[in-house]
Amino acid sequence: MIQNFLQNICFPQECLKVAYVNLGAALVASGRCQEAAAILRRATRLDGAEVRDRREHEAARIAALLRLGSLYAEQGRLQRALAAYREAADSLPDNYPKQSVFNVLGETLARLEQDEEAERWYIAALHAQPDHVPAHITYGKLLAKNISRAQEAEQWFRKAQRLAPQDPGVYHHYGEFLASYRRYHESAEMYSRAAELKPEDYELAVAAATAARRAARFAEAEKWYRRAVDINPKVG
Repeated sequence: MIQNFLQNICFPQECLKVAYVNLGAALVASGRCQEAAAILRRATRLDGAEVRDRREHEAARIAALLRLGSLYAEQGRLQRALAAYREAADSLPDNYPKQSVFNVLGETLARLEQDEEAERWYIAALHAQPDHVPAHITYGKLLAKNISRAQEAEQWFRKAQRLAPQDPGVYHHYGEFLASYRRYHESAEMYSRAAELKPEDYELAVAAATAARRAARFAEAEKWYRRAVDINPKVG
């Protein structure tokens, strides 16, 4: 077995844990998800009593838990993903960037419709790092589910836009929010900006075309549909 092979190599414990994490990621990429889960779980349980670099050892353990949670989330096993993320949050070393862990906890809870707790984790992520753009977006999306908090939600999208004016994902999510409230002309502007920032992205070109069509901006829609065809002529 691969894990037995790894155990028998005379690596420092912290390096061995990193090797397990990397192997787990490689197995996920090759579709061997059950093996990957076993490897990642084993990485979280490696004894760190004799490690030289305690910080690296603990960081690798959190990385294993996050990758395990991501694997479960991709499979739709949200309760297992949540358990892995909670385990990571409960054992974060002081020097670890907490905002990413708190944000994925919030995202998972939001998918489970546990919105009140999700909001608490998003706020914790923003307290840990006030300029953490992913938390601005995910918190905005959570608030947007409640029509009475739409204005508050939009403020978070705008903050994300100010923090990351060259990030196409920010404009894509803001455009999605605007479209959900039938603000189609503004939505088209956002989707168009996202596609301009990532001109070789087929999905963004199609999204920009669709948004322009909804806004009855037909010449612009045609431009983006043509761009999408140029990017990927085989689709359609």
